[in-house]
Amino acid sequence: MRLTKFSYYALRVLLYLQSHPEGLSTIADIANRNRVSKGHLMKVVHKLGRAGFIETMRGRRGGLRIARSAHKIPLGYLLRETETAFESADPQMRWQALESMASSAILGEILDQCRSAQLSVLDRFTLADLCTNDELKVERQHTSRKARRNMLASDTKSRWATYESWGQ
Repeated sequence: MRLTKFSYYALRVLLYLQSHPEGLSTIADIANRNRVSKGHLMKVVHKLGRAGFIETMRGRRGGLRIARSAHKIPLGYLLRETETAFESADPQMRWQALESMASSAILGEILDQCRSAQLSVLDRFTLADLCTNDELKVERQHTSRKARRNMLASDTKSRWATYESWGQ
């Protein structure tokens, strides 16, 4: 699976914002840290803001901050918002491109199933799975002990169910 630079930069922006929750960050900060063009990041930040992943404040004292907890940002959902390659091809275009093949309908079905399988795996993981423990310390300080225990219990149960289904 290949990600576009756009999706890769979106992940980098969110990881940066997750690791700097103490205030507002700027596009310049993120661009300098990741050695990425500000122009590219402006497009990425605009898309992330419209999709609700980040909050943006305009003006002289403006900036960016992550809008949701890293535990609430599934990677599959993020990539559906940022990757154009996951969009299903127009059926008419698919037929025209594959019309010389007798089994074009079967191939189209197989490709759709592959895309669905990739996204279902990505849906099992969140942005928090990509963060280091240091990046999550601040978030954990703001989460009650009972809420953390409940999150851990539900996460463990869902992962065990996933592992058990692989063995069958």
